[in-house]
Amino acid sequence: MAAAKVPGRAEVVERVDRWIRSGSPHLLAFGGFGSPIAEPCDRIGLLELGDGRPRVLEDLWVRSAERGALVAALSGRPALRIGAWNVLYADGWGYAWTEDERPFALWEPQGRVVELDADALHTRHGRIARRRITAIEARISPSWDEFSVVAIVDGEVDVIARADNPAAALDPTYDGINLMVDAGWTVELGRPLAAALGVAFVDRTGT
Repeated sequence: MAAAKVPGRAEVVERVDRWIRSGSPHLLAFGGFGSPIAEPCDRIGLLELGDGRPRVLEDLWVRSAERGALVAALSGRPALRIGAWNVLYADGWGYAWTEDERPFALWEPQGRVVELDADALHTRHGRIARRRITAIEARISPSWDEFSVVAIVDGEVDVIARADNPAAALDPTYDGINLMVDAGWTVELGRPLAAALGVAFVDRTGT
């Protein structure tokens, strides 16, 4: 669970720099919904990356107004990527991805899910030549019980990321506002993936 304390920009930069001195790759991910204080905030995570499971080193809130300056202050560090993650107020994370100008990559808590290079998108299912991908879509199942980001490959669907949504069936008060909050990550992930591939992004969530 994220701490309620909201540190300033200088403290966040110092904490990030302390961790990345090791030289191993890291991701600073922005996300969250809600705020522990009266001002709008982003929940950020610093993840240590590698061939295995990403490790969350920092999980804290920063003021949304500080985001641009914080990213600018940390830019240019070879060991640090900038991106986002799908977290809400106090839950665990499901996916984290890059949004900077270096090659796109996507992780889940168990490890890397997607990596993009000049020729192909490498997924858990194998290698997909970039020229075969015509679009990236964000989707919700008709029963609201599954969220996904998919690639359209030669007219067929290849699921890139997916999350099940049992609350839609179990909670009688679950409504469109809940759906909008829970499904937001599909759009937030789909857009930078489509941009990195240079293909169309289609939002089919209806939110």
